[in-house]
Amino acid sequence: MWKVASHPRGWWPRIADPFWRAKYGQLKPWERTLLAGVLMLWEPIADVFGKQAPPPRVGEDVKRPASPVVGGETGDGDGGKVMSAEETALIEAAEVFAEALAAYGQATPMVDLGAGLSAIAPALSQAGDGVYAMATRLKEERPVNSDVIEGVEDVGHCMHDASKVAEELEDLFNTSHEQDRERILNPRVAEEDWDVTKQEEV
Repeated sequence: MWKVASHPRGWWPRIADPFWRAKYGQLKPWERTLLAGVLMLWEPIADVFGKQAPPPRVGEDVKRPASPVVGGETGDGDGGKVMSAEETALIEAAEVFAEALAAYGQATPMVDLGAGLSAIAPALSQAGDGVYAMATRLKEERPVNSDVIEGVEDVGHCMHDASKVAEELEDLFNTSHEQDRERILNPRVAEEDWDVTKQEEV
């Protein structure tokens, strides 16, 4: 080692010697094992480093908003959507309608709840009529393409279809709770004795 370190020209023969002997099949067993391991690892390593980087999914010049914006951009610079008076009125009416639906039927006696549920039908039908009226006015008064008009009308169709489903709720309720309603509408003598709140613990 000292001889090689003190004579720089001795480095090259020492480095080249294994490759020279490998060419003529003169490697020692441990050298052959080491060379086989290097060759086995070379191909996957070369594949990894030889692959090109994937193209960026989003251009580097794309500006990303600090937070999501719902409903589009506005010119006021606040990043939100300024709704017109018509939009505001529609959203507020929808919120009132949704709250009324959620609370609907809570005060209705159980025996009458089926009829109460079916009353949702005319409310949905009226909403569908409003969408139809919107489509008609857009067609007659605004330069809107026919496919858009058809899309609005489809919304009205869906609401009317939902109204037809709601009409069946009364029959569904009465069939499902037939025995319960019979006890209320045609009670037996002392039917109240079957009240679970009056049962004594055994």
